[in-house]
Parts: sequence; C-alpha cells; structure tokens
Amino acid sequence: MCCGRSCALIRHTLLRRLISRANGTIERVQCSGMPLGMCEHQVFTDVPVEFHSGDTVLLTTDGLVEARRVGTQFLGPDGINEVVRRSQTEPTLYDMGKAILRSVRDYAGGKLQDDACMVLLRRD
Repeated sequence: MCCGRSCALIRHTLLRRLISRANGTIERVQCSGMPLGMCEHQVFTDVPVEFHSGDTVLLTTDGLVEARRVGTQFLGPDGINEVVRRSQTEPTLYDMGKAILRSVRDYAGGKLQDDACMVLLRRD
C-alpha cells in the first residue's frame, strides 16, 4: 500500500524486495515471517518504507536471486543488486524488467532452473 511519500510492504518471506532509488542506490527491504498462504489465518504486519519520486520497488521470487550457472554459485543478493543497478536507466518499467531478466538469463547461461516472477512499481 502506498500513500504520499511512504509505502508499506507486507512482512513475509515469499518475495524478495528491493528499492531502486532515483539517486542510483539499491536498498533491500528486510522482512521476516511466514510465506503467504502457509497458514489459513496468518496475520501479517507491514514494513514502512520511504518511496520518493523516481524510486522503483522490485518484488521478485527466488528464481532470479537463485539463478546459477552449471557448477557455479547462485547470482545471489549482491548479484541481483548489480543487475537492478545496471537496469535503472531503462526508460520504462517494461524495459527495466526485460533488462533484468536478460541479465539474469545471461548469468545462468541462457536458461533459468526455477520459475521467476517480478513486479516493478515506480513513483512518478
């Protein structure tokens, strides 16, 4: 939920959350808790974050962070941060998403071993 200059992200462990700031920095939003859908009556708390003009929120499943080449390590949090940083200059969210997916696939040798999903949100 976003309102004004702040945004509240639900605290759970299913999605990775990054904020690509307009100034070029990347922040990981730390959340803990049960994954969505694990318990019927699970109560979630939110994590407030500042969301300024030009900032982009990336929500992604582990398929991107855990991309890997055969016999090598995962792309990992630092790797996905760098991929997102390099894609920040793309003119649209669609182009940014394509650039992120292309970079992750390139890292993985062209094919991901897991499903991957991402949602991008940008504040004007």
